[in-house]
Amino acid sequence: MLEVPMQLEYLRSFLEVYRTGSMTAAARNLNMTQPAISSQIKSLEASLEKPLFQRVGRGIQATPIAIELAHSISSPLDSLATTLGLLKARSNQIEGTVYIAGPGEFMHYAAARILAGLMPLNIKLRLQTGNRKFLIDQLESGEADIVFLAAQHKPEQFEYHSIACEQLIPVASPEWANMHFNSCRKVEDLITKPIMAYDEELSLAQRYFNATIQQSCITSPVACVPDLRIVLELLYQHQGYAVLPDYLCQKPIEQKRLVQLIDHPLAPKNCVHMAWQKQKMRDSRVYFVKDYLEKAFQQKI
Repeated sequence: MLEVPMQLEYLRSFLEVYRTGSMTAAARNLNMTQPAISSQIKSLEASLEKPLFQRVGRGIQATPIAIELAHSISSPLDSLATTLGLLKARSNQIEGTVYIAGPGEFMHYAAARILAGLMPLNIKLRLQTGNRKFLIDQLESGEADIVFLAAQHKPEQFEYHSIACEQLIPVASPEWANMHFNSCRKVEDLITKPIMAYDEELSLAQRYFNATIQQSCITSPVACVPDLRIVLELLYQHQGYAVLPDYLCQKPIEQKRLVQLIDHPLAPKNCVHMAWQKQKMRDSRVYFVKDYLEKAFQQKI
């Protein structure tokens, strides 16, 4: 029979393999070697007298007993890791580097001032910005300790905390609105107008149209750039409209550089989440920063 401390270590390794579906990824996330992970899984299988994973092609697949075991231990082990992280954060002098990634415009307009508050606390920040694919890669690889995402990705595998909700609104320059959208002002009339967007899928605009009129935009974007700050600058050139988060548009609207085209009662909200790999909370620095950000955004809201 395995000793209890060793059993906990093996269960932690098993849970990481189960969540990532890869011994290589689990070893990387836990700062272990792949042979060490493999050895622990074999020892756990010997203790249970049942196989936990089967090879399928170049990957592995969890057996029914592995699925049952993962469901039984995930919550207690995650709670234990969080508690240990909290105790370390309270008892130690927190210092070091934390890696954070998020959309450029959110980091610029909403997060930068809050993140700056960490610097006097001996926390060094390494910040990355990028599109959703880049941010998900940062989350899955563990290169970023904390990632800001506009929509959850694999919620069963990662932890999330909602930090802000933004209203989606259609906006344009006053000049463009007066020339192209000054008569009836119906949402239906927008779906054929030239649109500028964050991505080819028109993710923000499609959410807006689906929520308000249950239709899709039928034009491709005249400009597409994965940074909404640049979309703003393009709007000022009077060549189209965009659906943007309200926090991004508030100041330009007050300055009369933009106008809100429609104020629709069914306009959707876009929630921003803070995401992290569950094992990251074992690091007292990451736990401290996560806790700081949760409280700071709550106070801001």
